[in-house]
Amino acid sequence: METVKIIIASVLTFIGLALEATAIIGVFKFKDTLSRMHSAGIADTLGILFISAGMILLSDFAGFSVKFIIAAVFVCCSAPVSSHMIAKMVYNDKNKSYKTETNTNNKEQE
Repeated sequence: METVKIIIASVLTFIGLALEATAIIGVFKFKDTLSRMHSAGIADTLGILFISAGMILLSDFAGFSVKFIIAAVFVCCSAPVSSHMIAKMVYNDKNKSYKTETNTNNKEQE
């Protein structure tokens, strides 16, 4: 029974690491800020959850696993909020620069 638990924990941890690696590759591959943020945000949150689940299984649900649960809850609560704030900042910045360029072009045409 112990080996089954270790195998399941290893598989969960490997899935989490694969998701984290996917997030890292996505951050370096995509050119646009919003695409990078999307790739990192989703894969990173799931990766942390899978790694935490694997570590909780390995720690036999001891007191140490409470720290993993708290960390996973914190990541699940803070990651979407930070992603939203970054997206909002980028969106507002793009709109401001577009409006400024449009106003400049209109003045040049007159």
